[in-house]
Amino acid sequence: MTSEEKGRDEAWGQIVKGLAHPSRLLMVDERLRWSERCVYDWTTAVGSDMATVSRHPRLLSRYNDALRSRR
Repeated sequence: MTSEEKGRDEAWGQIVKGLAHPSRLLMVDERLRWSERCVYDWTTAVGSDMATVSRHPRLLSRYNDALRSRR
């Protein structure tokens, strides 16, 4: 495996890891269909409290860096 292939595989691993939680998948799916939402709106959609839900966008943005680097 070349270093380029290894880097690509690591980037895809980060993307998959970012989407691995059902709440984050729901948030991404909803975001693709609707405009931006505040954390309070997500608590209803996801069915969790604000502290739990507010953590997911932060994690998604961290994993999105791997997606941005592939563009």
